[in-house]
Amino acid sequence: MNFKQTYKTTLPISLVLLSVVFALGIYAYIGTFNRLMGDSLCSYYFAERLGLLRSIWFWRLIWSGRYSAYGFDWLLTKILPPQSVPLFIPVILIIWVFLNTWALFLILKKKSPNTNMIPAALLLGAESVFITLSASLYIQQSFYWIDGFRAYTLPIIILAVYLILYYLFIDKVNTKARTVIAVFIAFSLSVLGGGLSETFAAFQFALFLLAIGYYWLVEHPTKVDRTMSVLFAGWVGSWIAIAVIVTAPGNSVRQEYFPPPPGLFDLIAISAKSYINFLNTIWSTPQKLMAVLGGILSAVWVGTTVQGDFSSHGKKILLFITLAVLLSFACFPPGVYGYSDAPPDRVLIIAIFIFTSLLMSAGFWTGNLLKLHIANKQIIRLSLLVGMHILLIGSAWIVSKSLYDDRTRYIEYAHAWDEIDTIIKTAKNEGKETIIVKTVPNWAGMDQLNNNPNHWVNECYSNFYGIQVFGED
Repeated sequence: MNFKQTYKTTLPISLVLLSVVFALGIYAYIGTFNRLMGDSLCSYYFAERLGLLRSIWFWRLIWSGRYSAYGFDWLLTKILPPQSVPLFIPVILIIWVFLNTWALFLILKKKSPNTNMIPAALLLGAESVFITLSASLYIQQSFYWIDGFRAYTLPIIILAVYLILYYLFIDKVNTKARTVIAVFIAFSLSVLGGGLSETFAAFQFALFLLAIGYYWLVEHPTKVDRTMSVLFAGWVGSWIAIAVIVTAPGNSVRQEYFPPPPGLFDLIAISAKSYINFLNTIWSTPQKLMAVLGGILSAVWVGTTVQGDFSSHGKKILLFITLAVLLSFACFPPGVYGYSDAPPDRVLIIAIFIFTSLLMSAGFWTGNLLKLHIANKQIIRLSLLVGMHILLIGSAWIVSKSLYDDRTRYIEYAHAWDEIDTIIKTAKNEGKETIIVKTVPNWAGMDQLNNNPNHWVNECYSNFYGIQVFGED
């Protein structure tokens, strides 16, 4: 590795990279005030009480078929005790940035083996996480809240794992036996990933279907090769995941809390309207728009730096833009069907990631096309660097300031939660059967304790602590 060359190529982007990493550090700082709330108390309780398989079956019967989500709850109880929840978000952010960076490095290195791709991977890896969080509509429920995280943000992280495994091992799949193993792994990962949420299951189905179409259009395989076999196995696995989720008896129980699902035409109409509102929110919010545009310019810049004999640029650009729209839209119908209305904002973090990532992919190929047809490449690269610095540093500053200025409500809730936690545990240790604690509004908009013994939040608290807990009137 040529560290001198790496330093020289990293220097022009260092200010952007530092700004993005600083903003991610603020996200991590806010995450240290995270606590268990709402459904998470029940999730912990039943995962510990029933174990892996029984807890999955329990939730399947009474609420939903998200088998992998409930499996994750069980895993979390083994590695993250409640007192360590403040560490969850900082650790997750480190893992997420690392995996995205690794995946992007493998992709870029495959495209251009003779180009130093470490700086580009570092930049785009950190940016991809920052853009996803800063452009999302309600990270309090989709990222910070643990139950929301495992249903809507964890699937995004798993996509990076898919890519890493594919690019690490696809060239080693050179025998029938290895092809069978690769197909089995692709199928298994698809089944496991699809079990995290209905939204991701539907998205994953569309992803593999469109990936098969993209591969066929761009690579023109003459037979069902190893890549086509892996993609097809993933598509079949996504079918299985959807089937397991939609056949859960608990779906009908949960549906009682919502109006009947809309018909096909209403489903499409509501989804389309919701999707337009989703795009309008991005375009009308300065820091969101700046982050997305800055990410696209960064990808264009990276595209101008790679070496290689590439072709079909126009076709790839058009395909990635089309995929950005189709795959992000695929996240909407499942939510509309389940809620009989526009999907909650927490669901849309998956759509944000897909939309921005694929637009950045189109940007990469646009940059590479510019490199081939523009005489004065240095002016183009300098212009792109200036543009992405202005947009991303500006967005990172606005986001960082907003988060830091809002820190008080996270800090106060954490202190109040810790105080209530101590009061409840003390009452239990003293042998009391009932305890009434003050009601503290939380930053995630979750339901609160009240004086109704049948209220689900009271039941979650009571099960979790092993004592009947009520909230003050």
